[in-house]
Amino acid sequence: MKKIELVYVPVADQHKAKKFYSKLGFQVLRESKMDNGEIWLQMELPNQETSISFMIKKGTTDIETETTDDGKEETERPVGIMLLTDDIEKDVKMLNAVGVKTKEIMDTPWGKFTNFTDYDGNKISLHENITEM
Repeated sequence: MKKIELVYVPVADQHKAKKFYSKLGFQVLRESKMDNGEIWLQMELPNQETSISFMIKKGTTDIETETTDDGKEETERPVGIMLLTDDIEKDVKMLNAVGVKTKEIMDTPWGKFTNFTDYDGNKISLHENITEM
């Protein structure tokens, strides 16, 4: 094995997923009707080898519960996609400007991270590597 070719992301509405991920810079690689009547929707970032396929979800994949600052419990999914960036602050501003609500940027020993979700609650993480000294 040498690379990840495709990641499946469960969604309730492929049109909404396509619109959301287009805001992140993804472009449609393939969109065609399959034999079972469902649509194959595959998107990728420009000049990348890994793509995402958005399949209609069946059932639930919620498996994590977090407690918010106000004590409310929220069910969340684990991170399903991690995107790499060279400038997390710049990308967070761009995401917020197009209506994508991001969490606070976390500064860790292995880089900076923020998370956000798509329309179906799939968690996406944006990661900026640390600069080597």
